[in-house]
Amino acid sequence: MRGKKDIESLQEQISKEINRRKNSKNFWCSISSGALKDINNRLERIKKILQISKYDILFIGQVGVGKTTAICHLFNLVYEHEEKKTIKSNDKVKSKTITSIKEILSTGSGKTTICEVIIKPASETYIEISPCSEEDMIELIREFCISIWQKVYPDYNSEYLLDLSSTELIRAIRNIVNLKESHKGNSRDQAEDLAKKFTQLDDFTNEVINCAKLSQRKETRINFIKGQNSTKENDIYTETIWIKDTFNEINLAKISTFSIPRKIVIYVSPNIIDFKLYPKFNSIIDTKGIDEVKNRKDLESYIRNKDQTICIFTESFKSAPSNVSELIARYLTSESEDIDTKFGLLILPQKGEPEKLLSSDGQVEDRDEGIAVRKSDIETKFRQQKIQFIPDNILFYDAKQFYLSDDIIDPNYETSDINLEKERLNNEINNLIERREKKLRAEVRKLKTIFLQIQNGNVLKSEDETLLLNLKKKIEEQNIIKYPSCNLTLRYIQSLKKHHVMVFRAINNRRGIYNLRDINIYFDCKNVAEDLVKVNLRKPKDEISGAIGLAKKEAIDKSILIPILEVIQNKVDTCYEEIVISLGNQISNKLKKEILKPQNESNPFWLEVKGRWGGGSGYRDDVLCMYENEMKGIDNFFRDEIQDLWQQQLRNNILSFFDEEDFE
Repeated sequence: MRGKKDIESLQEQISKEINRRKNSKNFWCSISSGALKDINNRLERIKKILQISKYDILFIGQVGVGKTTAICHLFNLVYEHEEKKTIKSNDKVKSKTITSIKEILSTGSGKTTICEVIIKPASETYIEISPCSEEDMIELIREFCISIWQKVYPDYNSEYLLDLSSTELIRAIRNIVNLKESHKGNSRDQAEDLAKKFTQLDDFTNEVINCAKLSQRKETRINFIKGQNSTKENDIYTETIWIKDTFNEINLAKISTFSIPRKIVIYVSPNIIDFKLYPKFNSIIDTKGIDEVKNRKDLESYIRNKDQTICIFTESFKSAPSNVSELIARYLTSESEDIDTKFGLLILPQKGEPEKLLSSDGQVEDRDEGIAVRKSDIETKFRQQKIQFIPDNILFYDAKQFYLSDDIIDPNYETSDINLEKERLNNEINNLIERREKKLRAEVRKLKTIFLQIQNGNVLKSEDETLLLNLKKKIEEQNIIKYPSCNLTLRYIQSLKKHHVMVFRAINNRRGIYNLRDINIYFDCKNVAEDLVKVNLRKPKDEISGAIGLAKKEAIDKSILIPILEVIQNKVDTCYEEIVISLGNQISNKLKKEILKPQNESNPFWLEVKGRWGGGSGYRDDVLCMYENEMKGIDNFFRDEIQDLWQQQLRNNILSFFDEEDFE
């Protein structure tokens, strides 16, 4: 069962069997037809995934964990940097050229990359960006101006001191408006110097906005031209340095014709990365580091909506998996399908960490034992958190393992050692993909076996029929969600309180979507709603699963009932997950497209929220009250929808196995 044709042949056989049973009205034909339809639906999904020939390799991780450094070394996005150093030896001073290995993409202690970076193959090298909107740029500059104004004039709105914690954005804004900050000698801030020339914040802000020259920042693409500005005869070296310098300037917003990027796509020629060496890789994606916002709309899209994406979560050796486990747990549930096989966890030890690890028997003997002990610890933590993470998908890679502290290759190692380690990890990522495909092919074989069992089972034994009728009765009893918890508005308002008041003001000025800080209040509402759906539906769903499990235990060994019950359980899990996602989307859309629409200043709500600023203390509380008033009725809507979806999408959907005619 390896190819598309094999799956389609099986689907055709199943469809014929379903049609053959259409005219039969007995209990067995009804329940088996429902099971066969579900098997065919699942086969269609598997076929779609198995047709993927190349995957986008996505790296997700906390700010400062070493994600970008690992990507650069893993895919050879590095270059040799020569530097002359003065060395004293035996009272003699010598000049020596030192060759170190540096990363092409900006790396550091964190907050170096301003946005998501995608690396794609191309015949020629060039860089393209998706720019920030002019509206976002102006609002960012306003925030920057307020923070500067508060430093120069401490009495201005001292209750709402603005903390611009996004270091990479501050750097970019300063370059956009050409107002630098110097820490050499006597510290000096050109922005503060300019602010001192004004007596009104608005005048200062308008001047800084003019400095940005936003109307000139319309370009989105820049090409590498072979032979132009060549620094060496080696064209590959020149191309590499061009990527490094150009990426750095775009990332820092130093190019006068470019805006601050929301996404950077680096198209590389085979000189830089020969993607033929990575036949399963379509692109390499370095997501923006996870900071204050742990779950983001861009990450959800990659995880839930893009089957062609392999998600590699990156973590430090000491803390794994604590910084990413919450995000993993949100999507890798006991009900989710095809998520476990697309998740990998890449642990990034720093040199010497594995060797220093203490096990239950004391100090580990070597690096390999330290990694094995740490991997076992991580597996235990996942089990404790009831996260069904595939142990083989826990990987380790130290990009600087064979280097000294100054990025010089350790003389105890050869370049071949570095290449072998990169090759090992790339093979492990390929193995992850192969495990995904292998598991799906195994599922096809299992579904074929179930189909053949159903096809050859002409009638249910009386004891099996009794078990099914009892199961049906148990499911029918799960009709109403008792005492549904519907405090959606309260939970959502509480989630909005986490934002600094000045950031909250900026969110409101943007009518709920602050792209450069990865804040989307409609997506946040979806997350709150999903969590609340799980609170309400977990117990009745487990009641149904428990009844199915009991029926399986009581079924006669080798009974045709057992594979049928497995299909029904899979249906319960699928329906549950669909309700969670569906109701989350409904609530998000209702908030955006009904309650708070339109997202412009023709909406009295946004005018009132914006106008509240400058009206004295209590801004955040007052605005949150406005949100609460606007959202009246959403709790009742949520209560009705959760009840309706439970009945129609799960309970009645499962009951349709037993007697389709009752629920047409």
